[in-house]
Amino acid sequence: MVSSRNMSIDIENQSEAALVAGLRSGDQAAFRTLYEQFGKRLELFVKNRCPNEADDLIQQTWLKVWNSRDRFEGGKLGAWIITIARNTIYDHFRKAKPEPLANESIVIAEMATQSLRLEQEEELAQLRDCSQQLPETSQRIVREFYNGVPGEKIAAAEDIERSTVYTRVHRALASLRKCMEQKRA
Repeated sequence: MVSSRNMSIDIENQSEAALVAGLRSGDQAAFRTLYEQFGKRLELFVKNRCPNEADDLIQQTWLKVWNSRDRFEGGKLGAWIITIARNTIYDHFRKAKPEPLANESIVIAEMATQSLRLEQEEELAQLRDCSQQLPETSQRIVREFYNGVPGEKIAAAEDIERSTVYTRVHRALASLRKCMEQKRA
């Protein structure tokens, strides 16, 4: 006894086999049927990966499907089409070259870089001014701390507790932050 499920699989296999035979012989009606069956799936696949270039890539994929129809070696037609689409997308990204920048873009980028550099230099000068306002011991502790000297060594050199080193670093940073905010205002 043949179940209805097995019978539907046989019908699918027979209709897919007829579709493949028609496609291989160049039957445009078979190609149209293929497009109707797999067009939406292909469109979703490509648009999820390349939304901006999807239309061109879909068209290229269908063209490749048509041109390589005699090379279909069996299996699932949908998987074969998606594989062609995936390879088309890979080819697209391999061939894609960055667009050269227009002269205006280069000038703008150079101006922005120069402006940023000037801002950084100005900010560094302001930071030096602010750090000069700290007590000399705090300047020394902060400098050693940020040069990677362990808190214990700084504490021994300054003859203070280790916790005092961290407190002074914290207070010095708070003073620097407040000074920098005032200079920016």
